[in-house]
Amino acid sequence: MKSKVKVIEPLLNPAGLAEAMGMSAATITLWRQYARDLPTVGQGRSRRHRLSDVIRWFGGGGHQRAMAARRARIETRKANGEYHPTGPRKKVRAQRRAVAS
Repeated sequence: MKSKVKVIEPLLNPAGLAEAMGMSAATITLWRQYARDLPTVGQGRSRRHRLSDVIRWFGGGGHQRAMAARRARIETRKANGEYHPTGPRKKVRAQRRAVAS
């Protein structure tokens, strides 16, 4: 009689996933922000990732869809005059300085 052994894959936090994939944690954070289809597993209040699921998502072009969504959001903000390349806080400070002077 053959016994079936189920291999349990560890769930990785963003830092662990970044290390396993040889990327920066900032890249994983961008994927999580812009890729609505990034495979995650809820574990309490945190989100974890299975490496095999993320590799399958990556191979299917998921990361390209995420970065396309990010570029589209930036272009929309530029068209509406809401985009500042150094971030919103610096834009607000620059506006305040312009009004004050």
